[in-house]
Amino acid sequence: MLTDNLIMIVKVYLGLILLMIVATGAQWVTFRLLRVRVEELQIFYGRKLFTRNCGNLKIVLGCIPTGFSLTHDQERFKTLTLAARLSVFLVIPVVSLLGAATVLGIGPSLQQFLAGFQELLKGGVHPKTEGVRLIGCLFSYSDGAPVPLIGLLATKWAALSLLPIGFLPGQKCIHWLIYQNDAWKEVHAPDLLLGALGMLFFFSWILSCAFFVFR
Repeated sequence: MLTDNLIMIVKVYLGLILLMIVATGAQWVTFRLLRVRVEELQIFYGRKLFTRNCGNLKIVLGCIPTGFSLTHDQERFKTLTLAARLSVFLVIPVVSLLGAATVLGIGPSLQQFLAGFQELLKGGVHPKTEGVRLIGCLFSYSDGAPVPLIGLLATKWAALSLLPIGFLPGQKCIHWLIYQNDAWKEVHAPDLLLGALGMLFFFSWILSCAFFVFR
């Protein structure tokens, strides 16, 4: 039972890493279309393990195997319209939903996407009960098959990216609408609060995964 649960969590992790790669690629393409230079590619977070310059691009590898991010030309980015700047962040949920729709269909994808907001918040608040139950639902819905599982994860990833916490795209969009500056360069008190909530949310879901494996 322990081994089976661990395998399930690894499948979810690999699925999320794949979605992060696709999301980062979509952002990269959006920057190129907007003629904004990408200066740095961050692969994973935490302490830097490896840094390499590839032409004008700096590639950084972190020690915590979660997440990808891009650092762009700030001066060029500031010259864009508000809609263009928001598109860089909103492309993540849009691409995720389009990918999910090709696997699950439009109707089921939208249904799972809309349900994802409440499910993610419930799981974050109650990691030992709701979090564990929702992880189990991922596999009961997809029957453990990789393609449906990734499609379902894509709907939840789209919902997660729109939550206004932890420097997720949703929080960045709110920051831009209020302050009209780059969310990573000028941090205000609400950003710190939402960032702290995001960290608690993240660790709560880590606990859910641990509870699921050792249940």
